[in-house]
Amino acid sequence: MPGDINVLCNEMQSFNLSRINGKDPFYENGFKEKPKLEPALRGEFKEHFHTKVTNGHSQKRTESTFAGRRDVKSPNTLEERQIVSARGTVRGFKNRVRAGIATFIEPLSEKRNYCLLEKDKIVIYTTSMSVVRDTHEKCKVVRNILQTNMVRYEEKDMYMSKDNQRELQERLNTNGIRVPQVFADGILLGGAEELERLNESGELRNIFSEYPKVVVTSNCVKCGGYRYVPCLICHGSKKSVHRNHFTEEFCALRCMQCDENGLQRCDMCGEQQE
Repeated sequence: MPGDINVLCNEMQSFNLSRINGKDPFYENGFKEKPKLEPALRGEFKEHFHTKVTNGHSQKRTESTFAGRRDVKSPNTLEERQIVSARGTVRGFKNRVRAGIATFIEPLSEKRNYCLLEKDKIVIYTTSMSVVRDTHEKCKVVRNILQTNMVRYEEKDMYMSKDNQRELQERLNTNGIRVPQVFADGILLGGAEELERLNESGELRNIFSEYPKVVVTSNCVKCGGYRYVPCLICHGSKKSVHRNHFTEEFCALRCMQCDENGLQRCDMCGEQQE
């Protein structure tokens, strides 16, 4: 038994010495290193991508399979070209990512559908600022014509709110706006001159025949006919009364119930004006 142990120890020493000297009999006898093959024989090669060229020009796709929106601001992205590998396989399409990005950043609806939002409604855009006398008088003329026809209308003052200014710019698709402007069912009827012409010819009465009528015209007891009242939450200070719970110090927050002037739309008169 002791002799067997000595023999085993001698074999282990010889095995370790051979590994230290760089010779591993187990590796040499049991395994053989695989021969190094050429890249073409072992199926390895470097990919080279290019766009498919025909007669010196990139081949354009005659029919696009992508249904997304193209970036019309960059005309080069409107054309798709195949990205072909060295083996002739199609690996993708050029400008496809740009087209996808343009699709997802596109807003769902660029403009509001005023024909649907203002169905059976008459909306006029005026101004209460009387610095320009001619504009102020035209607004009064339009208002008197609507009151004469006894129709219910909604008046939006350009001087009282910047939101009304931006809204009219969007509807007219121009930066230079002129008031008054009258809309019925979301469709532009025109300004003071157009409304006077329609009123004198009798067409305006036919247009307004299907719209809601008012029985008595009187000033609102709450806003006095101005259609705006001081904010009931912040009382016109434009600062929120709610405390900031994130810090120990008091931080004045912007009131979210009023506009930039600290005003709210009158809730009593609603759409019925004067």
